[in-house]
Amino acid sequence: MTHSTAYFDFLISLMFARELTKLDNYNEPLLPKDRNLAIGLRGGAAILMVASFESFLNSLPETHIDILIINYSTIDFSKLPEKMQTTNVFKTVELAMKNKFGAVTQKIDRIIGIRNACRIILKDQINYNAFILGGKNPRPDVISNCFKIIGKRKIFEKVTEEFQKKWGTKVPTQFIKDKLKEIVNRRNEVAHKSIASRITKKDLIESIKFLKIMAKLLDNIYKKKIYKIYSKAKIP
Repeated sequence: MTHSTAYFDFLISLMFARELTKLDNYNEPLLPKDRNLAIGLRGGAAILMVASFESFLNSLPETHIDILIINYSTIDFSKLPEKMQTTNVFKTVELAMKNKFGAVTQKIDRIIGIRNACRIILKDQINYNAFILGGKNPRPDVISNCFKIIGKRKIFEKVTEEFQKKWGTKVPTQFIKDKLKEIVNRRNEVAHKSIASRITKKDLIESIKFLKIMAKLLDNIYKKKIYKIYSKAKIP
């Protein structure tokens, strides 16, 4: 199956993190003269790779749900997964009420956005903005919910078999969840606490490999599921 622009854009942005690891030619244990530069490179790579992965996950709805948006007039909205229906309606209203689409904060300035949101709902249109992560870290629970919304439950169990093939060794589903938590937590320690001294080049190279595999698998599953939803909801 061909991959989406979301996946290829992710590979390009992930390359920035990879380039930082290439500049890291420092062996463990780090010499005092190399310490600051090595830690800076590693901390930067840790942040960039998670930012790339989060951006990829936010791009999935816009990329794949497009087929539902373009063909909304030929789709029976009631045949979409129940959680997809509720998320689309309630999140669309919530975003408009909180003015997530603009900079103004006065209630009078939000009326136009709220009216537009109501039109989207009344026409049974799909709003891909309702399905993005919304600034949340790409933790296992966040990704699980992202796929649960479109009717794909237990996403990590679903990817385990294919992940094992690409990873090169048999691992349990919990390993995949734990590895993702580790990568996200490492990023948070750097971004919020400026702690990067425990990061090794090996950690980063392994993390890049992990995220590339996960992005490829998630992209395929999301695409297949949306096409299945479209086929089922399409009015004869």
